[in-house]
Amino acid sequence: MDDRGDRLEEAFENAANGSVRAAVSEGRLQSVGDVQGTTIVARAARISGEVRFHFHRAMVGVYDSAFGTPQVGAYVSIGVELVDCGTHDKLRLVQVCREVVRGPDGRMLSVKPRDESRAERSGYSEPDARSLGWRVDQNLAHPSVYWSDGGRRDGHDGSSERAARLLDAPASLPDRARPPANVGKEFRTCAISDCVVLACVAWGYYIDDHGTVMLHPAPPFAYSGAGSEVLDAIDRWERIPGHAQSGIAQPAGTSFR
Repeated sequence: MDDRGDRLEEAFENAANGSVRAAVSEGRLQSVGDVQGTTIVARAARISGEVRFHFHRAMVGVYDSAFGTPQVGAYVSIGVELVDCGTHDKLRLVQVCREVVRGPDGRMLSVKPRDESRAERSGYSEPDARSLGWRVDQNLAHPSVYWSDGGRRDGHDGSSERAARLLDAPASLPDRARPPANVGKEFRTCAISDCVVLACVAWGYYIDDHGTVMLHPAPPFAYSGAGSEVLDAIDRWERIPGHAQSGIAQPAGTSFR
């Protein structure tokens, strides 16, 4: 049992005037039955063993922003556990994301964030950006890529003896008082130990043309190591003045610009 993670979950839901807790209680945020309570497993990169991503919460719907504005999105609470991986003193989490729309051919396309700082992190200031649209998902005031660095209260690090935890409630706001449609966000939540990305889980949400919100990809999936979108987003982050170096190793045979 992860008592610390459960306490974090309670505090997270009660923050911002209890907007998430109220939405859960009133049924405006509803669990995705085939995801909430399930565990998604990936082989750990470079070592033996597994990384298990457990969705304590996997919900979609409507909840109020800190300013009281209804917004549409998702709420997740993800526990990350190492199994048969040996001894690891510190299991840390990094999350990258991109904002998306569905193109005419049905594929998800990256779109430029409105916020200029997030746009820079996403590569829109570079003429030949790799993995355009993907950025490290971190508070603007925190220089570290690692989720729990900088005093965040929506997650904690783990170890080989204790699961790490990440909580997030991303959402889309109405545009000029119109409900959001054909918008969403995709995420990669990654487990790192000794500067190696062991595995990542892909999850997110999408709001269709009718305003219906769903998890996307559905169902979430996990994979060993880090995809190019993760490594490119971290590289972009580290080249921005004032940001700390992560120390995260790149796989053999790859190179950043």
